[in-house]
Amino acid sequence: MTENPPTQTVTDTAAAAPQAASISFGYSVAEDRIIGVCSQGDASVTLLLTRRLVRSLIARLAKYLDQSSPMAGRAPAAMRAEVVEIEHQSAVAQLATASGPAAGRALGEAAARGAALLVARADLTPQPPGFVLVLSDANGRNVSVRLQWQDLHRVIGALHQQARAAQWDIGEPVPWLAAAPAAPST
Repeated sequence: MTENPPTQTVTDTAAAAPQAASISFGYSVAEDRIIGVCSQGDASVTLLLTRRLVRSLIARLAKYLDQSSPMAGRAPAAMRAEVVEIEHQSAVAQLATASGPAAGRALGEAAARGAALLVARADLTPQPPGFVLVLSDANGRNVSVRLQWQDLHRVIGALHQQARAAQWDIGEPVPWLAAAPAAPST
């Protein structure tokens, strides 16, 4: 999930990162970036994600889920991909993510209110019962988001939906992601 060579360990990064309670994604045509807004109470951090980072992040997170799903691990080998696909569809069905020009403008306005973090690195650290996703810029500024399994599927679904809407050719890293319907939008 890292575009640049690592400059600090995952443990150090996770410890220093402010925690966000939620994350929303949209696409900005003007920036040609996926914009994420991480919120904690009244505070928010705006993230700018490049096509290359999104491609890498989706691929690594999807492969991680594909290889480490507890339910799929208990299923017969021939059915594991189908189990992960069902988990993904279930999680994404609960996802409402913004898309289109209005969403891009709204997220762009959020970005204008503060310095945006151009994400150069993403690290996922297991922290039972879930994970911590740390998103960092090239200068070491970062934000972390606590995720459960379903949240990880939702992040992949939202990023995948935004990349499709932007007509980015990011490929399909795992078969169940290619088969998944686009997430519903609001």
